[in-house]
Amino acid sequence: MNILKKIPGFIFEISAIIIISISLAFLYNHYREKPVQIDETKSIEKNINEISIEDSMNMFKNGETLFIDAREESDFNKGHIKNSINIPAEDANSKAINFLNRYKNKNTPIVVYCDGEECDLSLKTSKFLNSIGYNDVNILVNGWSLWKKQHPDLVGQNDSDKKSESATPVNEGD
Repeated sequence: MNILKKIPGFIFEISAIIIISISLAFLYNHYREKPVQIDETKSIEKNINEISIEDSMNMFKNGETLFIDAREESDFNKGHIKNSINIPAEDANSKAINFLNRYKNKNTPIVVYCDGEECDLSLKTSKFLNSIGYNDVNILVNGWSLWKKQHPDLVGQNDSDKKSESATPVNEGD
């Protein structure tokens, strides 16, 4: 009988140890320099997520997603994700009026990319889009450099003799 009285306390202690251990593991992972990603989609801030190349490809195939290249126009002209538009991060504010007129649906899924792991242009552009009300903004992890390696058949390129579109606020690719 004495053992049966001790079981509820023992179960409570084991449960408490497990909960504390899991909490410490999550805290440790959160503060690591390169945390282990638990979920494929990592939320950077409200309505902005990092997505994988596989997720972005699925979004590309559905045809309803708007792809935005946050790199400079000269980089965009050298190559970009097919059918993407160019909104350089540094010019995002000045290009907003035309963008808002063309893409009024704030629920349109958007994938923003730049050039690789160290590039923060996509984050700047994503934050801007989020601040003006777009609520489904995603950042393609490793961006253009990974896309062109894995999907060379889905790469657009502006011809060098094509009229420059710098006069229009938003540059569209093939």
